[in-house]
Amino acid sequence: MYHTKRAEESVTSARDQVTGTKQLFTGLVLSVALIILGAGCGGTSIRHKIEAQIAKSLQGRLGPAKSYSVSLRGSTLSIVRGNIKEIRVAAEEVSLPEGITLDKLDVVLENVRVDLASRTIKRCAQAQYTARISEDELEAYFRKRYPDIPELRMHLANHELRIETSPRPAGIRIPIIAYASLKTKNGTQVVLDLKRIDVGPIPTPGFAREFLETRFNPVFEASDIGFDAQISEVRTENNFLVLTGTFDPTTVLNDWN
Repeated sequence: MYHTKRAEESVTSARDQVTGTKQLFTGLVLSVALIILGAGCGGTSIRHKIEAQIAKSLQGRLGPAKSYSVSLRGSTLSIVRGNIKEIRVAAEEVSLPEGITLDKLDVVLENVRVDLASRTIKRCAQAQYTARISEDELEAYFRKRYPDIPELRMHLANHELRIETSPRPAGIRIPIIAYASLKTKNGTQVVLDLKRIDVGPIPTPGFAREFLETRFNPVFEASDIGFDAQISEVRTENNFLVLTGTFDPTTVLNDWN
């Protein structure tokens, strides 16, 4: 396993490379192919060299982060020939192009076949990710995504999301506190499942439910994580939103050239 931390002066340069809607996982598969292509033979030292080079390159290709850790499974000979049993990447504080920072990101690729001649990944039996987002980052993401929602506050606890906002229908300030669980929709979105809404003495007014369901959905979209990602599970965990899902690294091949 190899672990690397960025120097502070490299952050600006790395951020400049992650522009527009460049997909998150494109850089991972490209880095693997390019670095294995340049590796030779030499046992464990070569394995560590490959892990170190992948970890270093991910700052520019995958996205600026506090740290990346890379681990490869399989024999060294198989790895330098482009056959990798497993690739694990663990990252902290990863900045995504859409303006959200993941507190943690774990990616696992299984049974990967790299074509060294074309520098492409020809096969990947399974690719999974787990992304963790803090409630502060989720609130900041929401404020950017929905700037017209007034006095927004969000809190993740006890397996639910608490939302506070104060819309002003007809110029009258109406404080709303809502409690919702989160669920996936079509594998691409995280949406609200409202459980309780409080508006002063009124338990669940229709206008408040409509306001929340139409203005707060979707809570999160898989497209903000990366190319062709799917969300299979969403949960709250110690003031964090945790997303688990899959992606197909072979679908990003056309973006490499």
